[in-house]
Amino acid sequence: MGKDVSPHVASESPVVASIDAADGWEVNGMYRGYPPLGSNGFAVAGFVVGAIAFVLSWIPLLGIPIGHSLGVIGLILSIIGMIRASRLGSGAGLAVFGLVLSIITIVLKSIPILNLL
Repeated sequence: MGKDVSPHVASESPVVASIDAADGWEVNGMYRGYPPLGSNGFAVAGFVVGAIAFVLSWIPLLGIPIGHSLGVIGLILSIIGMIRASRLGSGAGLAVFGLVLSIITIVLKSIPILNLL
């Protein structure tokens, strides 16, 4: 009589669904059932500001205030990024690298003899 619309009959747009205990539901290649990992904007910002501070700190005379101010900002952003990375599970590497660059910049700009270079 009419069409059989049971879920076992192929339709015009087939939907391939499978379940995997480790990955959740997969429908047409897209995973559903688990929220996506959040991005860690503070870790990215800490890395970018730390890298900019490190590069710009080598400018003669202007590098001292630029290095100190951006180094402190990068340090704060990287620490916040590390805290968020422990909660979100992403961005820990960028946060650590931004922290290292910021600390190196602050230390190098705090040594008076190196500021003459």
